[in-house]
Amino acid sequence: MSTEQRENLDAILRQSAFPVGSDVNEQRRLLRELLSAQPLPPLIIQAGTHEVLLDDALRLARQAATADVEVTLDITPGVPHVFQAYHPILDEAAAALDRAGRFLSAHLAGAERFTGNDVQATRGA
Repeated sequence: MSTEQRENLDAILRQSAFPVGSDVNEQRRLLRELLSAQPLPPLIIQAGTHEVLLDDALRLARQAATADVEVTLDITPGVPHVFQAYHPILDEAAAALDRAGRFLSAHLAGAERFTGNDVQATRGA
């Protein structure tokens, strides 16, 4: 499905002033800059199959992986842009937020363990 076809499915962006597909070269340049700013933390990218920016999400995940950034790509069927905002009424949104929360908890716990070990080693020196 093309970006233009998904734009018709995505009620959030269809009604916004967001210029879909605007200045693709600028978007690519910004993405290259982001990925060259090493080290990047682990990324979770969530999108829906009706997300007008799905192609961008896929491209970001692919480029991040190529740049040796740990990336989790989480695609939810049949939902539009920013579907997570509807978590009180959309089960898929609540589930996506749960997955994002688990991702963050796991990575923050790992960072805390690393920091804790680092602090202990410094105190013992």
